[in-house]
Amino acid sequence: MKNLLLKKIFILSLLLIFTFVSQAQKSNWCGTVNFDQEAVKNDPSIIKKRAELEKFTKQYSLKKNLSEEDVLIIPVVFHVVHDYGEENISKEKIQAAIDILNKDYRKLNTDVYQAIPEFKDIVADVRIEFRLAKIDPDGNCTDGITRTQSLKTYDADNDIKYAIPGWDNTKYLNIWTVKSINFGAAAWSHYPGISAALDGVVSIYRYVGSGHTITHEIGHYLNLMHPWGNSNDPGLESNCDIDDYVDDTPLTIGVTNSSCNKDQISCGSLDNVQNYMDYSSCDVMFTKGQKTRMRAALNSSVSGRNNLWKQSNLEATGTNDSYASPICSPIADFYVDEKSICEGSSIQIFDNSYNSSIDAWSWSFPNGEPEISNEQNPIVTYNTPGNYPISLKVYNSSGNHTISKNNIITIVDTLMGYPAPYFEDMESSEFPESTIDNTKNWKIETFGNYSWELHSTTNNNSIRVKNYSNSLETKSILISPNINLSKFKNPENFTFNIAYAKKNSSADDELKIYVSDDCGITWKIRFLKRGSQLITNDGSIVTSEFIPKDDEWKEKKCSLTSFTNSNHIMIKFVCTSRKGNCLYIDDIKIGEKFSGVNNLNSIEKIKLNIRPNPFKFDAIIDYNLTRNSKTQIIVTNIIGNVIGKFNKEQTAGKHSLNLNSIAPNINAGIYFIKLKVNNSQTTKKIIKIK
Repeated sequence: MKNLLLKKIFILSLLLIFTFVSQAQKSNWCGTVNFDQEAVKNDPSIIKKRAELEKFTKQYSLKKNLSEEDVLIIPVVFHVVHDYGEENISKEKIQAAIDILNKDYRKLNTDVYQAIPEFKDIVADVRIEFRLAKIDPDGNCTDGITRTQSLKTYDADNDIKYAIPGWDNTKYLNIWTVKSINFGAAAWSHYPGISAALDGVVSIYRYVGSGHTITHEIGHYLNLMHPWGNSNDPGLESNCDIDDYVDDTPLTIGVTNSSCNKDQISCGSLDNVQNYMDYSSCDVMFTKGQKTRMRAALNSSVSGRNNLWKQSNLEATGTNDSYASPICSPIADFYVDEKSICEGSSIQIFDNSYNSSIDAWSWSFPNGEPEISNEQNPIVTYNTPGNYPISLKVYNSSGNHTISKNNIITIVDTLMGYPAPYFEDMESSEFPESTIDNTKNWKIETFGNYSWELHSTTNNNSIRVKNYSNSLETKSILISPNINLSKFKNPENFTFNIAYAKKNSSADDELKIYVSDDCGITWKIRFLKRGSQLITNDGSIVTSEFIPKDDEWKEKKCSLTSFTNSNHIMIKFVCTSRKGNCLYIDDIKIGEKFSGVNNLNSIEKIKLNIRPNPFKFDAIIDYNLTRNSKTQIIVTNIIGNVIGKFNKEQTAGKHSLNLNSIAPNINAGIYFIKLKVNNSQTTKKIIKIK
């Protein structure tokens, strides 16, 4: 591209940083500009560093550098961030990624011959080689791969680099691989000058070992911009006015939708659509000008790029030609596909050890059958309910390593599920996990930035998912404790209250409810609503974070008929974010005919509250009546027996009543207080402790 000679170096660096950034990511798969702009906003000192680099690059490009033909070796470490899914990519796939890089940067890619004649003479052998590190920062033997189980693998952003820190960026090129990225990009990098903690490449696992995504991102890491300049908005005519500061890349508007029109002319000359830094589907080349710019970055002290390929660093990282890599000691790791099984069931545990070959395994399974094993992926049977640890020790000729994981497996008691009728209003401080009765524990699984969380308003708790802030397709899971329906006559009655509003007209959030009668091994869907089907307000769009009013709740029903007589069911709520708003759940009721609960407007305006809850000696029942009403309060125990009643005509306003005046001398346990007002009712759970 023709240099804009009238631009001053400092202005060049400002343009590098602050060119307009498009937020549309449907087809623009590189996230570099988005993440880099945010980083610069948080750390303006980057501007000065990049101005220095631009000045150095200009001086470097004017010299005749005999060193241009030296092959520069860059030590690489892959940080695989996973949740034991397919994103935990193999060593073979990572090596394939290294092989692709070395072909692309050495002009050895098999498709380079497809470069059209107009650009064949400027196709560059960049003369850069990438090698997996063989020595880690502590001097230990490594295969150049770290593996970390973390929920940060979902909807990744720059926070992942703080949660799983990279190695010294002046000695290693850090590449993180993840399950997903939080705004739909495939990968991103930062230009030189970024803080050490953020320096490196992040890529979705699918793009490792195939294609040229990482080739593109390392181009950014080595100070290349997109051919249309520093924006993520190809296709705009105004891109003809933006420079990438490379002499031989023509001005271009850029390629959209991964197309490949080799005859594209957009700014008065033929576009180099086959460039690795464009968005085409036929990228095969770097230019000689891009080679010079990248090698300038590698000769600059900005971000320590000039130390990466120094002989002393190659020796320190085990990437020099003469280094003979020993057999590394293994690092133990393992996982289970199912973390919850029924008592008397068997489960297979899978070895996930890495860093070297394994010669032997030594497992320990307290209360399991067997309790010890030397198999690689043993099968274990558990006959006693409880939460149990597992430990693994792995060996090879260079050493051994042990890992232990506490409470990794839950064995469910199929005879002692919480008996129906079951009611959960989220009002207790014991929700979601009880220290009084662990059979009542709920489980929350997070696969993004936000999952189910308690939300409090005046006299009312509920549980919600902040889809207002969640990324696209983030799943939030809430799993009930084991519930016993075997002694109850009406298991088909399962109701809950919901509140939801849309953030925009296209919001399509989804709620699914599943039921399992085999301790969570398999799940059957029983409820599915999405988008407009979930709306509980008047249908108006709520652009801010939705907080429901009393009259913005609705009751939903779900059938459990096919689970009649089951002595152990679990219920799973799965909320999927599709750019909507917050979704709330409250008052989950299972196994009782809750008559009159459809009039939720009246129920919510009653505002029943019990304090304190749990209580030791007495509790106060507070409620509010919107008009003169016939009031009835019924106290029942956990199996539905009535142990206290209150009936009275009362005037509108606030009322309070001591529980002991209705049901004196009750024993420690769980009870329900049902408030009936005219034709409406609501129920709250209370707990008396010893």
